Amino acid sequence: MTRSKKSEKKKRITGASPHVPIRPDGKEDAASWPWLHDPSVPFWVQLLRQPSCFIGVFLGIVFLLYLPALQVPPYMDDYIAIFMNPQVTDLSNLRYVIKDYLVNRGLVQISLALEWYLFPGNLAVMHLVNIAWHLLAVGLTWIGVKNLWRLFYYPDSSHHPFSAYFGLIAALFFGIHPINTQPTTYLIARADVMATVFFLLGVILACKILIRIEQNQSRGLRLTGWLFGLSLGVGMLTAAGLGCKEIIVTLPAVVLLQLVLFWRGKPLRVIFVRAFLYGLPMIAAVAGYLVFRILVLGAVFGFSDVEARSPLENLLTQICIIVLYYLPRVFLPFKLLFVPSFPPVESWTDPRLYFSLAVILTLVGTAAYFLRKRPEIGFGILWFFLTLAPTSSFIPLWDLIAERRLYLPLIGVGIAVESIVWMAWQNRNPVVQKRTVAFFAAFTVLFGYLTVRRNFDYLDPVQFWYREVKYSPDSLSPVHSLIYKLVDEGRHQEAVEAFKQIDWSKIKHKKYISGERLDFLIRFMLIHDIDLEQAVRLAESHVSLHPETARFLVTLQYAYMKQNRLEEARAVVQKTLRLVPWDLESLVNQATLHLLANENEKALESLQLAVKYHPNDTMGWSHLADLYDRMGKDSSEIRQKIETLQKRMPAQFRNTRDYAVTVGGNTP
Repeated sequence: MTRSKKSEKKKRITGASPHVPIRPDGKEDAASWPWLHDPSVPFWVQLLRQPSCFIGVFLGIVFLLYLPALQVPPYMDDYIAIFMNPQVTDLSNLRYVIKDYLVNRGLVQISLALEWYLFPGNLAVMHLVNIAWHLLAVGLTWIGVKNLWRLFYYPDSSHHPFSAYFGLIAALFFGIHPINTQPTTYLIARADVMATVFFLLGVILACKILIRIEQNQSRGLRLTGWLFGLSLGVGMLTAAGLGCKEIIVTLPAVVLLQLVLFWRGKPLRVIFVRAFLYGLPMIAAVAGYLVFRILVLGAVFGFSDVEARSPLENLLTQICIIVLYYLPRVFLPFKLLFVPSFPPVESWTDPRLYFSLAVILTLVGTAAYFLRKRPEIGFGILWFFLTLAPTSSFIPLWDLIAERRLYLPLIGVGIAVESIVWMAWQNRNPVVQKRTVAFFAAFTVLFGYLTVRRNFDYLDPVQFWYREVKYSPDSLSPVHSLIYKLVDEGRHQEAVEAFKQIDWSKIKHKKYISGERLDFLIRFMLIHDIDLEQAVRLAESHVSLHPETARFLVTLQYAYMKQNRLEEARAVVQKTLRLVPWDLESLVNQATLHLLANENEKALESLQLAVKYHPNDTMGWSHLADLYDRMGKDSSEIRQKIETLQKRMPAQFRNTRDYAVTVGGNTP
């Protein structure tokens, strides 16, 4: 190979475009791009060409796209996690939030609690804060990707005519992508956005430190100090992000990948030693965090999700979900769903598995191929898979799929997309450049339109959930949300009719719905006398999975009482009260069983315990007033107290109070 060909190849590898004129000092000649400096161009056009102005206009457009979200009502976990959460609605509980910061998404709860304190129950303010966090994530994406380009190609990139615009394409792709509507519009999904902000700060910090190390030619103790400082900074940002969502645990791995790629031209021994110096304190911190979770929660995973399905089955299913659901919607974001359904992969012989494995291996191989020539492409692909791993691997979360899980991984796709666009632009062929601009502009307009339309979808919850039920007929989660919303609006008969359309032969409730939501549906069936035999079977199966959960035992009490199986109901009541002696519904049910046996005094004793343990709940007082009437006592004072308590209850929960399972098991 001739010297000139070797030189041109080296320029391509290091990122310098062979098509850009080079000055004698080796820097690219910015003056060769006269249209950037032409004084005849109007001032406002020159202003818009400034990257800071461009990103400002772009953030304003993103804000306008999400304006409909300010009118969106609460969805699904918003009720329990915000409006019925005393750690949000009562600022005096803030100390408990801080105490459980690392294991209970403390920073998210603190932000919601402060908003509730300043603007009680104001949904528009909460949505505005969500949008603000998203705009911050978009801005940091621009800064982060710009620094990644400096890290991989241009440590001194000021001479490159387009250096100021690096990162804008990735930020544009990320900011207006329709799939990001769910984490931005769904209030409690703020956790994903906030964790992403801390993740991006960690990536930017790593870029700054690595570039500083290279510029100062740090060696020996100074290099060790820089790497330990990098590890400490990334560790602190990871710890802060753990107060938002656990997905940030992949930040140390992504930073390690940055380090390896930055020094990709050095001997393997050098890379290994430097990676070890960075990773040693990080490994110690992770070990300490795992021990902390075990001491606080009693296990590494302190949630019931691990009972959803086996880890192997979950891993095989997630491999198929990544290829057959997530990736198509990254580039063609149509038919987006809040709670998608996906048939689990229960066998190694499933053909979906082999196709999905082939696609993933091809993408990983592509990333490996580009790691040297175009490291940002390989880095973006690996970013996607690394950041998706906590929610799409062997850990069996109840929600098999959630589009909000793509929020952080989507940035990796944006990095790769930006590199491909710049490659096409640097071709310097006018036809290729025009087609590239036209193609990307068309996708931008399409994505913006789909984002606005998706925001409008959220404005009518009933129609929203009807659509979800239509496209996910084998899942109970959208059915639960539809029924809950209809009941919340007082449309009970419509809720009954909608529920009767369920085809139970298609549904495996254990795999498609969490325990609390299934419990709500069982109670709905019992209250409205819908297929009582099926309701009892579901309640018994549910208790067999959760034998020590008081609220599920209470539902089984109702089921047996509905069928007049009083002795079985009495046995379940006694079991529940042994587990939780102050359980309100069990005490009320015990009183009901005593009344059916004409044991009025025992019933009175049970209800007196109920109102003693739960003086602010109307359930115990209502039954006590009825018992007073039955015994010929004056109940007027009790009924006046009931009216006072009902006025204090938030309006959005009055219609669903009979179905809710929020009081069972609460400590007095």
